[in-house]
Amino acid sequence: MEKTEFLYYGIFINNDTRLKLIEYLSNIWRYDVALSFSKKQYLHHCTVLHKTASYKKDILSFCESHLGEKFSGKITAVGESGEAMAFRVEFPDVPFAGKIPHITIATFSGGKPVDSNYIEEWEDLEEPVEIIGTLGVCTPDGILFGEVD
Repeated sequence: MEKTEFLYYGIFINNDTRLKLIEYLSNIWRYDVALSFSKKQYLHHCTVLHKTASYKKDILSFCESHLGEKFSGKITAVGESGEAMAFRVEFPDVPFAGKIPHITIATFSGGKPVDSNYIEEWEDLEEPVEIIGTLGVCTPDGILFGEVD
């Protein structure tokens, strides 16, 4: 049987975590103002493996074998550029294809979520924020958390 095409694997956060993170941002004036100028808000997931890096077979194998599992992590910093704002995250038990694991918060002035990969200045949080997410796969048909053919 042919494997299902994937767009990306990611650690997906639930709505309670999303609301907790929005509340955190709203208590910091400059981020609250920045959010009010955003073109789109995300706070949805942290990409583990994008389809363009599917050659990283060890990470692909990890994703396939741990699909649907919950992972504990923490938000350690927030960063922004002219195009995107993101939380830097750490999930110690998850391998990532990208250099800086992050959750895109919002984009600005034509920015796209991928622009979070190019944020150079990160501001460490005074206290890390603990989060839990579920490893899922985004396919052309939607997000799945169970077995993928």
